[in-house]
Amino acid sequence: MSTTMNSRSITDYILKLEKENSELRKVRAVLGDIDSIEESRTKIEQLKKLLTEANEEKVDALNKLNDLEYKSSLYHTTSRVTSKSCTPNQGLVNRMIDLARASNDFYKSATYQKAADVISNLDYEVQTGESLMHLHGIGKGIAAKVDEYLDEQDSDYERSLSAPTLSLSPPTMTALLFPRLTMRNTLSPTMLASLR
Repeated sequence: MSTTMNSRSITDYILKLEKENSELRKVRAVLGDIDSIEESRTKIEQLKKLLTEANEEKVDALNKLNDLEYKSSLYHTTSRVTSKSCTPNQGLVNRMIDLARASNDFYKSATYQKAADVISNLDYEVQTGESLMHLHGIGKGIAAKVDEYLDEQDSDYERSLSAPTLSLSPPTMTALLFPRLTMRNTLSPTMLASLR
């Protein structure tokens, strides 16, 4: 080949270089697309991971909400009627219920039951039967039964106050409660005789 190139060969060479350059650009574009495809795949994987985490958080939140709902739902706290043993008149209510059960007369039984319901809904302690007369379902007969019950309670209380109390020393109390223990040294002969 000659060291000098003619114009035709230079033109051919330039066309060849442009063609190769064009092919390289296409390859580079494809490679660039491959890089962007890899970046897109990475982003898609990150988004999938975030979506999965968000869904798991939603499920956890819903589970916690359901747990709270079942633990303290309105059904469990308000709609069920619990025993009313905390009313200040529970003894009086029990007496009315006992009278209702003891009565053979349907109407008397219903009256006592109604009175028990009314009294159980009171938020104050009943002092006299007369103080209930203004309530629907409480008449003279029920008021008399209430007074009778309150008088019994007062007399029981007074009896418990006036009852003699027995004061014993600790060794004597122990001997009374545990007679098989050998406490013969701490008790006098007369006390031992009284325990047998």
